[in-house]
Amino acid sequence: MPRKMRVEYAGAIYHLMSRGDRREDIFLDDVDRQDFLKTLAEACQKTGFQVHAYCLMRHHFHLVIETPKANLVAGMAWLLSAYTIGLNHRHKLFGHVFAGRYKALVVDGSGGGYLRTVSDYVDSPQERSWQAGCGRADEKRNDLAAQMDRWASGAGDIKKRQREAASMDASQRETPLKWARAAMND
Repeated sequence: MPRKMRVEYAGAIYHLMSRGDRREDIFLDDVDRQDFLKTLAEACQKTGFQVHAYCLMRHHFHLVIETPKANLVAGMAWLLSAYTIGLNHRHKLFGHVFAGRYKALVVDGSGGGYLRTVSDYVDSPQERSWQAGCGRADEKRNDLAAQMDRWASGAGDIKKRQREAASMDASQRETPLKWARAAMND
């Protein structure tokens, strides 16, 4: 049975998710997270994608993107293969990094605040850890490269953040990604 074709149209907004092959890590260190964001920024330049929110977890990622052109499939193919090639080269690995097809849920932006809801979910602390790098698009301008620089400079040492999180009580962990959000809002 053939799989369904992707829904692609100009101006579509998607919640994208992809997980590591065999649920293994896709980000082995901070450099990998930064490389993914750089690759995403390059994909945005090539395709015109606009990133509304993102969250990079240890073994998967979430993106909320808008496609001004109907080019989701081509853009994601380039993004995932370019990141895989770079990761494999850097760590002297080979083979697949991502498991199967990425999930792409169309976000109906026509009303009801669903875009905000899905962006809040992607950027929320609920299932996130201190290993995550999350952020939202700057409302004044969608410049992912500048946002990535702010994230990288504000994130600091992830291991240090993990130790800080472990030492906090539950009330202090309410917003564990406060540092990432603050970096995005600078």
